[in-house]
Amino acid sequence: MQKIAQALTPDQVRNRLRSQGKTLTEWAVEHGYRRQDVYRVMGGQSKARFGLGHEIAVALGLKVPANEPSTPLGDRNTQQRSVA
Repeated sequence: MQKIAQALTPDQVRNRLRSQGKTLTEWAVEHGYRRQDVYRVMGGQSKARFGLGHEIAVALGLKVPANEPSTPLGDRNTQQRSVA
């Protein structure tokens, strides 16, 4: 059975970093991102749908990487839209 990746909430990410004794700024520097970009993703100003924001969200654990399923295949909506 395939393990399904679970995205974290911003609070869970903050708690994880706090338990490691790191700030968001330290995390950003360690991973090569600008501090303000990381704070925009964490604060929701960046929707992180694509590009750098998405990359940061995946690295933080806020989003599941595109190559990993976030739901089991059986739970996907398979409804098709009909063409008029």
